[in-house]
Amino acid sequence: GTTNLRLGRGRNRSEIEWLERGLAFLVSDHTDLDWQITREPGIVFFVTRVAGVTAIKRWDMTREASTEVLTLEQADVAWRVSPDGRNLWIADGERTRIVDARDGSLVAGPWPAGGVRWIEADDSRFCQLTVGGHHYVVDIDLEHKLHVAADTNAETEVFVLPDDRFVLCTGDRLDLLDRDGRLLANLLPGRALRTPAH
Repeated sequence: GTTNLRLGRGRNRSEIEWLERGLAFLVSDHTDLDWQITREPGIVFFVTRVAGVTAIKRWDMTREASTEVLTLEQADVAWRVSPDGRNLWIADGERTRIVDARDGSLVAGPWPAGGVRWIEADDSRFCQLTVGGHHYVVDIDLEHKLHVAADTNAETEVFVLPDDRFVLCTGDRLDLLDRDGRLLANLLPGRALRTPAH
């Protein structure tokens, strides 16, 4: 079923409701409510930041229990859970890595600090990593990093096809790449391409 969550903020509390099941997740007002959901019903990931320490936690609404995924000795941490809820990427300003969303164990990386985003696919197997002006696709299952583009001073986005080939969108150019990141075809040269906003 669809995860149907609603966020509410009051004077003394914040509440995330799972409307389908009539369950709610209450968070005290001192918690920095940075939260994310996945396709896994009733599961909420959230962080607490206390005295410069960031804890990433997983709340199971059905069991009414939370588990701590990872604790980092700093407050300025960026993170994002994969759409399927299996992994999350962590960027702490010095390095970027992918960890298991249940126990925080290292899955891929670490790499030098850079931009990272999940690439939409059924199994959340791929992410896009930008380090030092170069763009990579990381295949988490194969622990493989493919270089797909150098810095072009244009926004670069990668899409995954069902056969694991990639479409690389760079500014006004659209390329088809094979599973190893090699160019197969130039699909849309010299024309502006509009991609959906995220």
